[in-house]
This record gives sequence, C-alpha cells and structure tokens, in this order.
Amino acid sequence: MIVVGALAFGTFYIPGMAMLTNAAEDRGLDYGYAFALINLAWAPGQSGGSAIGGAIAAATSDAVPYLALSGVALLTLAGLWRFASSS
Repeated sequence: MIVVGALAFGTFYIPGMAMLTNAAEDRGLDYGYAFALINLAWAPGQSGGSAIGGAIAAATSDAVPYLALSGVALLTLAGLWRFASSS
C-alpha cells in the first residue's frame, strides 16, 4: 500500500505544478516566485509531518499515523468531491 500510495501521490505532483504555473501566469507572477511560494508551503509540512508522525508512531504504533493520514486523505477527497459537484 505504501508503494502504491507513493506512486499515486507522485502522479498528482506534475498536474499540480502545471496548475501552479498557469495560475502564476494568470496573475502576472514570475514563475520563480510561484515556485518559491510552493516550496515555502511544502518544506515545513514535510519536515513537521515527518517529525510529528514519527513521534506519534514511537508513542503508539505505526498504524496510528497511517490511519490519521488516511482520514485526512478521505476528508480531502470528500471536500474536493463536494466542491466539484457544486461547480
């Protein structure tokens, strides 16, 4: 499941970057600034998520952070589904 999940998450990265480039162009923002902003948002989330997930796993078990991330992913899917159906 981890390998399949990692592959799935990686496939969303490329369209996300294309959408970021289009949004930056629509707003007249230089591409360098747009990618700097995405890195400023991504890096703390990656570092903090790793540290917090590791601490939770050490205090409980590995299943707890995985289940929590699964719940976040399902909430995100539900939110996107609701947004898409209202558009």
